[in-house]
Amino acid sequence: METEISTAHISHRAVRALLTSSDWTLNDNVPPASLVDVANERVESGTHFAYLGSNLDSSGYCTPELLRCIGIASMVFGRLDSVWKQSRLSLQTKLRICTSHVQSSLLHGADTWTILKADGKRLQAFRILCQHCILGIRWSDFVTNSAVTEKTRLPDICAVIDDRKLALFGHVRRLPEGTPAHDVLHASVESHAGMVPHPGWWRKPGRPRCTWLRDFLKATCLTAREAWTAADEWEEWHRWLRVLMMMMNDS
Repeated sequence: METEISTAHISHRAVRALLTSSDWTLNDNVPPASLVDVANERVESGTHFAYLGSNLDSSGYCTPELLRCIGIASMVFGRLDSVWKQSRLSLQTKLRICTSHVQSSLLHGADTWTILKADGKRLQAFRILCQHCILGIRWSDFVTNSAVTEKTRLPDICAVIDDRKLALFGHVRRLPEGTPAHDVLHASVESHAGMVPHPGWWRKPGRPRCTWLRDFLKATCLTAREAWTAADEWEEWHRWLRVLMMMMNDS
């Protein structure tokens, strides 16, 4: 039962990530209705929605949710202020506490995020600020971020998110056909490869927007169909996971 609930939870998160970050739209100019029919019930539509502990946005981007997670992680980090100031604890112990308590709050549901460049900078800034506090570095010490990272040896925060996305993609790919998350991911892969989802659909004008799948493929250096084929085999996909982990350690 616990495994079924966990699988359903991951599937819902995967569907959310893909449906809210699509390149395609129906070829009509009808404005969105304020009320929609769901199971014979009138439901009011909106631009924000709280679902499975996450703040969803109609834009498909994760900025509102990311800012919320940064606020929660900042609160957790502040509550552990006495731990960071404890001289009897080693640096490695403090970093492990930071990873298990602060990073887990910061990256809740991060495998479904579509990371923009500005979002990555926000995450990096918060991560560096936490490391400054743990190391006892003040703003007036003029210590570079690279020097801080070299001392803590923590992996890049965006690389950690990419690793989680890789694991989520492989999990959803190997779900049985007919599972909503599997079917939505397959449709997203086909549309990314140039297959039109429906004859009445058209690609939005302008530069293609940043989507979850495009962000994921950029990290893996694979095409959509190559990733879909490789993820079907557990061993092959975990080989890519190990390669990404090596890249994280080298960075």
